[in-house]
Amino acid sequence: MVNLSNKFDSFSTCDLDRNAIKDIRTLYQFPAMDLKMTFKNMANTIKLAKKSDKDDYMQHLRLVLLGVAAIGTIGFIIQFVFSVFRFG
Repeated sequence: MVNLSNKFDSFSTCDLDRNAIKDIRTLYQFPAMDLKMTFKNMANTIKLAKKSDKDDYMQHLRLVLLGVAAIGTIGFIIQFVFSVFRFG
């Protein structure tokens, strides 16, 4: 990693030279730019992943369905209120 601490001690817009801008670009590159490293990270993630058991899956399923039902209920109540009561 490039140390930029001494380059920005007295920071102003005129102090940036081309090398500092190049260093900043290399520090903040998108991860997808290096495809080999991206595929290696994906493979490591798949190796570490484990299949969840049935109890864990059912708990997540219940929480997701509860969230969908709650959002649907709130939407229905808002639609019902605005269809029954005319404002304006």
